[in-house]
Amino acid sequence: MVCPLFNGSDSRNRRGVGLSCRMHTSYSALDFLITHFDPHGDEHADNVQVLAVQLSMAAGLDAQNAQWVETAAHYHDIGKIFIPEGIRRFPGMFTPIETLAMQKHCELGSQLLQCFPVDPQIIPIVFHHHENYDGSGYPMMLCGESIPIGAPVIRIVDSFDALTHSRGYRFACSHKRALEKMQEKREHYDPNMLDLFSELIRESWTRQPSR
Repeated sequence: MVCPLFNGSDSRNRRGVGLSCRMHTSYSALDFLITHFDPHGDEHADNVQVLAVQLSMAAGLDAQNAQWVETAAHYHDIGKIFIPEGIRRFPGMFTPIETLAMQKHCELGSQLLQCFPVDPQIIPIVFHHHENYDGSGYPMMLCGESIPIGAPVIRIVDSFDALTHSRGYRFACSHKRALEKMQEKREHYDPNMLDLFSELIRESWTRQPSR
């Protein structure tokens, strides 16, 4: 099948356009995997993507880095499709062994992405999106500026969306309470980025004061 983006008028564009078509096909396949193997995660992925775009813009990331963050945000939890559903959807607190199993989703997701012709810059963002700014996170316990650019953005918005949606073992927090909880764990997040995100959410209260 001929790629619809290529009209044959300039052979110099063949390689670049062909790669674009393969990437588009890859992302469509990845979307299919999320939708069919982790349908509950699809809404979360969309929410995190929207918030990540807003925070990236507010933080002044350049257009290219912002695009990588946007893409990585949508696929940040794709590794969870490999986690047994009995663990992934368990309506309670995890045991230590189950926690370790869930934490593998960062590595599994990045390995899956390496099997597709996607933007390679999104892979370390997905791999490191649970690193904490103080070095207490996973999978590599990186800290501060050693965490790949973009990953701290997703760390913040991922936490916020998780806190503001119900889980089997707790009710959803209000936006205000979610920010308070994140401030209580401030050491986990890029402090400047967290303050910026908090301001963005507070500004939204003028439009949705009940939140």
